[in-house]
Amino acid sequence: MALALACGAYAAPPLTCVTSKNYMNAQYTVEVQVGSPPQIMDAVPDTGSFELILASTGCEGCAPHKLFDRDQSNSFANRGDIVETHFGQGRVRSQVHYDKVVLGSLQVPRQSVLLMQQNDLRGFAEASYDAVMGLGMQTHARSNDTDLSLMSSLGTNTVGVCYGQRDGDPGRLQVGGGIPGLTYTQFPVIGDLHWAIRLDGMSVGGGPSLSCDGPPHCSAIIDSGTSLIAVPAATLDQLLLTIGDVNPDCSNIDSLPTLHLQLGGHTLELPPQLYVAKLKDVEEEQTVGWGMFKFPFKTGRLVEACLPLFMEMDMTTALHGPVWILGMPFLRAYSATFNRDRREIGLAQLPLGSDLCTHCNDAPVGPPSSHARGGHAIQTLTPTDSHLLMKKHAPFKPSVMSFKNLMLPTWALRMGPMEAKAPRRHVLHL
Repeated sequence: MALALACGAYAAPPLTCVTSKNYMNAQYTVEVQVGSPPQIMDAVPDTGSFELILASTGCEGCAPHKLFDRDQSNSFANRGDIVETHFGQGRVRSQVHYDKVVLGSLQVPRQSVLLMQQNDLRGFAEASYDAVMGLGMQTHARSNDTDLSLMSSLGTNTVGVCYGQRDGDPGRLQVGGGIPGLTYTQFPVIGDLHWAIRLDGMSVGGGPSLSCDGPPHCSAIIDSGTSLIAVPAATLDQLLLTIGDVNPDCSNIDSLPTLHLQLGGHTLELPPQLYVAKLKDVEEEQTVGWGMFKFPFKTGRLVEACLPLFMEMDMTTALHGPVWILGMPFLRAYSATFNRDRREIGLAQLPLGSDLCTHCNDAPVGPPSSHARGGHAIQTLTPTDSHLLMKKHAPFKPSVMSFKNLMLPTWALRMGPMEAKAPRRHVLHL
């Protein structure tokens, strides 16, 4: 009996839930404690990378952030190798070292960390994060290195991510499983580098499907560290045209169509309340007409306007076609689990108005007992259900998102000749 109990205790996955702080609906961070005594850093939980990178003392370009001070930690261990990391916002040069790391109720006595020495990240001075915490598929922190990633060191194969739906709502990071009580449908991961699943197309408001233009299909990367949804240019033009005009004051947000994503043989809904937001710091453009010619001019004035949360990105893989990125707007509609052992992504739809992703008040449990596969489609809300849910909750106010604080995919600059383009600035016709 003692042996059986010991084996059961050893097999139990580590569990913890950590609330993510929301900054302008464009960045989310969780608290990570590093060193002894602990120094608290605000880290982006990023499914698009797999290293733990910290702003540090002695770093050029890291001010005015919280900086990890190696000299103040009794558990710090020196290594010193130089590593260069390329993010969507720019380049970071770091040193490899080791120290104690605590995430929620879990800890690693000796974790491989990267301490920034040179930071060239765009907009880092105004950003809310002091660190990037990779949650990627890889077991090791770096290629050709035996150091383990943080998730591997914690001994967990599964991590769950989702974000609150209302303006300013926090998010939730669930280590060891999904949100208790939700039923997740499992999707096989395609490819070896990213958390990606098969995308067959999209329709708008029940209309004809917009082809992903990628035989035999497209791929959709679920990325917790990207602020928007990235779409190939040709499809984005069709998508915006089919959605129609969004009033700059958001007054028609509830009458816009719902998007239907065909992912891995299932249809997932994305309502307009979650794919539209009011963007701050957008540079105003004015269209001037002269006969048959029109000239768009930037006025230099920063304005707020409601816009669909899409950006243009042209990237194609040899085996899985054009690439989409389903970022924060998608993770407000669906709680996602990422299982490295089974190479699966679990998705569970969140009712419109749900607050399940804003707190850790429920006791964390292991992976949900029901994992639908095969022909079991994700349960979606009918229009009647959506109407009743909206009545139960306060009316949706559009989220306000900071354009200058948008986060691009961390891996965008590693894509070779097919690089991601900057977020499209939708023209405001005044």
